[in-house]
Amino acid sequence: MSGKYFPKWRTILRLAFVVVVIGISAQAGRLLHLRINARNIARAARIGRPISYTVTLRETVHGPDGTTTAGPEYTFAVVRTDRL
Repeated sequence: MSGKYFPKWRTILRLAFVVVVIGISAQAGRLLHLRINARNIARAARIGRPISYTVTLRETVHGPDGTTTAGPEYTFAVVRTDRL
């Protein structure tokens, strides 16, 4: 009796396997496309001169009673050199 149901299960399992393989292939292709696209965008963004910007660090000192006091303020000038 189990012999007559075996080909149906085999067909169902084969179809499920094909669907899983197609799904994994689609995901791999999508991830590859995203990596290639991101690499090209990053390479295009690097073309040009270095980017200069400033960073300001402001410190706030918290006292034990909950009061806050403005602490020192530091300003740094930075030049990004992330070009290839």
